[in-house]
Amino acid sequence: MRAWAKLSLTTAVTGFLWAMAGTASAAGLLRPVNASDTPPQIVEQTVKVVIDNGFARTQVSQSFHNGNAQPIDAVYEFPVPPQAALSEMTIQTGDHVLRGEVVAREQAQQVYDAESAQGAQAGLATQNGYQNFQFSVANIPAAGDATLSFVYYEPVSIDTNVGRFLYPLENAARMRPLSGTEARRRTRANSASIWS
Repeated sequence: MRAWAKLSLTTAVTGFLWAMAGTASAAGLLRPVNASDTPPQIVEQTVKVVIDNGFARTQVSQSFHNGNAQPIDAVYEFPVPPQAALSEMTIQTGDHVLRGEVVAREQAQQVYDAESAQGAQAGLATQNGYQNFQFSVANIPAAGDATLSFVYYEPVSIDTNVGRFLYPLENAARMRPLSGTEARRRTRANSASIWS
């Protein structure tokens, strides 16, 4: 009976996400730091959810296209559900794959700034408020794509033998470029990871 319930919940979640894939708005936003740059357009979104023993493992992958004639710096934001924990994050631009490493916040910012200033592709992850993660991506190639992939875990809420899983389909932030002040302010958080 328990295996059937687990299979039914997994099937229902997968079916719901499959049905919504063509019509739902993506929760993650990639916004340019410079207000004069055109926002990258989402070209693909994949969500994989596995529910097992009361926990959900959600893997999200979103690809964006930079239609600008020059490389851009951008900020990606994604709200994770309450009680969720971010597990892994990778950023792929062209053939270059950036994998996260947790370091002290100040050190992460210094490495990111240095790599970005040299024109290297780099990323910086910070926690922006409660359960909203922000990933800065430097030098997304002109007319190129950036794919952001991450995994988070969360306990599944169970009430009277019914499991409940929610996937955020909209982000509270609007699709607008960040001002320089806002971008700097948002990168000062309690936790950070660096990619280079």
